[in-house]
Amino acid sequence: MSTLERLQTILMASYPLERGQLSPDALLSSLDIDSLGVMELLFAIEDEFNLKVPNDTQNLKTVGDVVDLIDHLQQSQTAGSDAVIQANEAGRANPVGHHENTVAARRLP
Repeated sequence: MSTLERLQTILMASYPLERGQLSPDALLSSLDIDSLGVMELLFAIEDEFNLKVPNDTQNLKTVGDVVDLIDHLQQSQTAGSDAVIQANEAGRANPVGHHENTVAARRLP
């Protein structure tokens, strides 16, 4: 399912809207989604897409703007997660005597 389709599903669950109304160029204001509604939508996006949306997110005028935000966050947060995973795997592949030091420390009186 595309980002747009997943966003449409979220919006249809929260508002009396139909998928046909939720084209990328549809204005959020024309869909009766006010600033509080946008904030609630961002919380739902965090849950649905497992993302952290920054507090300073603004200028979301259309459904397409929200899709672009989600896609951008997925790319940037996935890249950050991949870097952490690679660092963790590198640490596991090349341990620096962690176990030996722990065992030696237990033998000390």
